[in-house]
Formats: sequence, structure tokens, C-alpha cells
Amino acid sequence: MRLLRIIPAVILCLLVAAASAEPLRLLTIPCGNLSDYHGRMLDRRAAAALATTAPEAWAPVEQAQVQRALDDLALPWPLGTSEAQQLSAHLQTAMVLTGVVKQVQVRPGTAQVTMTVEMMEPLSGELVARATGTGTYQSREPIPVDVRVEQALQLAAQRVWAGLAVTPREVGTVVAPVAGDRQPLTLSGGKAPEFRTLVLLLPPADAPGPPLAAATVEKPAASGIMLLVLGRRAELTPGARAWAIGRLP
Repeated sequence: MRLLRIIPAVILCLLVAAASAEPLRLLTIPCGNLSDYHGRMLDRRAAAALATTAPEAWAPVEQAQVQRALDDLALPWPLGTSEAQQLSAHLQTAMVLTGVVKQVQVRPGTAQVTMTVEMMEPLSGELVARATGTGTYQSREPIPVDVRVEQALQLAAQRVWAGLAVTPREVGTVVAPVAGDRQPLTLSGGKAPEFRTLVLLLPPADAPGPPLAAATVEKPAASGIMLLVLGRRAELTPGARAWAIGRLP
């Protein structure tokens, strides 16, 4: 009988763990190109490299879907902050990656790519992180230039992600939303987010969807967690989940 009582608790723990591991929807926008290399669709290939190398915490939107949205919205290029926010709202993403390929060097058997990338929270327009990555691919085989550049892009994207060092984690719940832009946060255990940490407020687990609001930690754990809402998509609801993204610069 005791075992029967334990099993539901174990199942509940597994369900909670699965919910906390929910990946956040990510928009990777085609990158700008400041290099002298004008190979086939470098802008989209760079964005695709960032998507395919994204850590498990992120669920990147497929590049074909991003391109369809760009065509449907007829946004001017290159995208500014407001256009990136509009595209993110259309695709209902939690975060946005924008970047630029700064340099491409191609020599016999070698390709080197350097890109700089920024991660933006679209509801507030706040930049969370910025990183530069360089990837170098070498081969003694007679590999086409485009293939060498593609391999270098993948390596550069991996280094960008290492430099961004953004690891989302669920930190608490909004028990009873209050009027205004300040929201008390009830922690659900683990390390409390630090002052100026960006927090996304997601719908309750039984009604998943894009973030309801973006906020920052106004008071650290020693004084009780108080969030300052920076931007919102909709009103908060009881049970809204708080995800710490990273400390704002």
C-alpha cells in the first residue's frame, strides 16, 4: 500500500520536471552580411546555423516559416527593433536572435567565419546578451567552397551560443497578479534570480502559449522578490510561470 501511495508522487515529480524543461520558442532572423563573401543565401544559412546549434532549452522556429512570415508581413530590410518585434509577435516567440556575419575568409582547404549575435526580448526590446564567435574549418579533401563555409558557420554558431551563456530556468509562480507594473513572485525552490535578471512570465502549464509579459527583478531575494514589468502582451493570470532568462547588461 505504501508503494501505491509513492507512485502518484513520483509521477507528479516527473510531470513537474517535464514542465520545467519546456523549451522556449526562439526566432532566429536572417543575418546581415558585412563580409566580402556573397555566397548562396549566406544570411539564411547563418540563421539556420544558429538554430541547429541552439541548446535544448530553445525551440527555434523553422527558417522556412520565418521566411514565409517575412514575405507575408512585407517588412523592410534590414529589420530594425520594431520590425523584429512585429515578426516575433506574428510567430509568437519568446526571444529573438539577430546577428551579422562580419568576416568570411576562404583559402584552399580552409574557411573561417566570424559572426556577432544579439539576443533580444521582444516585448520590451531589451537586449539580454551579445556574443561574437569565430569558426574555422579545414580539410585536405577538395571540398566545395560553399560546403567549407557551411561547416565554418556551424562552428561559429556553437561559439556564439557558448558566449551568449543564456540558460533559461523556471524560478517561480505569480500566485495572485496585482494591478500595475510591479508583481510579487513566489519562488518554487532553487536559486533566486538576481537583481536586474530578465524574467519571462508564461501562461500556466495547463494553457501553454507565448509569454504574457517580460519583467526584471527589482528587489533581490533578501528583500523578497518583486518584479517590474517592462512589456506585456496580455494581462497576467494566476499561476503564470516565471522563467529567469539572464541578467540584463
